[in-house]
Amino acid sequence: TSIWRSYPGRSYGAYATVTLGWESMVYLELTGRNDWSGILEHEKVTHFYPGASLSWLASETFKENLPEWVTLLKMRGSYAVTGHGIGQPVNLDSYGISGNVWGSSAMGTIGGNLVDANIKPELSITKELGVDLGFFQNRISANFTIYQKAHINQIQNLPVVASSGFGSMLANMGNVTSDGIEASLTVVPVRNRDWTWSVTGNAFFNK
Repeated sequence: TSIWRSYPGRSYGAYATVTLGWESMVYLELTGRNDWSGILEHEKVTHFYPGASLSWLASETFKENLPEWVTLLKMRGSYAVTGHGIGQPVNLDSYGISGNVWGSSAMGTIGGNLVDANIKPELSITKELGVDLGFFQNRISANFTIYQKAHINQIQNLPVVASSGFGSMLANMGNVTSDGIEASLTVVPVRNRDWTWSVTGNAFFNK
């Protein structure tokens, strides 16, 4: 019978966010997350994931000039990075006897996983630009967003030759990017003290 061993991993994370506002019109939010993983010195890695969003309430800036039926006019944009690394010891090998034989020779085992020495963390990067609109005290509201989502450095187990002693190697295999547009429209036909009736429609395009 084979003897399998598990090896401990250790990871830490820290997250921070800062929100700044100016004259109740412009808002900036900054975020950052840092992950540390690994136990042995040569395994320790650190990854930083930043994010930022900026919004402008144009309806506040130009409230003296806009028609009364314009309730909201907001521009916004954001950039965000999320992801993850391996988080476990890499290329941590152990050797043993499986209990099986090949002819008259005992068969050995290799524990651990084969990992590309140049592996990078898997990342998701999202960029967005949008506008939010409200009319007649938000009886009619709409929002439009264009975005790009990139999934880069995807991590997968890729097959390797059997003579290496491993069945696969953990490595980066490729990137995928998608672009799209999203839109929604909400109409509130009835709104009073007792109840509210709203109807919302959505549309999107992605490639």
